[in-house]
Amino acid sequence: MDRYLLQLQRRDAQSRTANDTVAELSQVALLKRQLEEQREVSRKLQQATTRLSSLLKAETRKTEEYKQTAQDKNTSIQTLQDELFTSQLELTQAEAQVTALRAENDALVARWIERVNIEAQSS
Repeated sequence: MDRYLLQLQRRDAQSRTANDTVAELSQVALLKRQLEEQREVSRKLQQATTRLSSLLKAETRKTEEYKQTAQDKNTSIQTLQDELFTSQLELTQAEAQVTALRAENDALVARWIERVNIEAQSS
């Protein structure tokens, strides 16, 4: 009977050890699944980070290009405004010259008419 109890105790201990091993293996399997899931999440996050980083670089480049384009356009606008101001100044001077020439022409015509009248009266 002692032998029988001893065998039962051994089998009981083996059974507990086996149950503990099964529980540990189950826990290890669960941890492995969780690790794989975390690796997958990490991989997806890395891909998203890479994609977003590339997108940020592209948008930053576009922004810099837009800034440069705006600067170039502002420079062109300033140049055109300067040219417009110069043209308006030249036009004003030309109009003043035309006015002066008309006045001179009117004076010459008036003197010529006066001289023709004087010659006509003396003849």
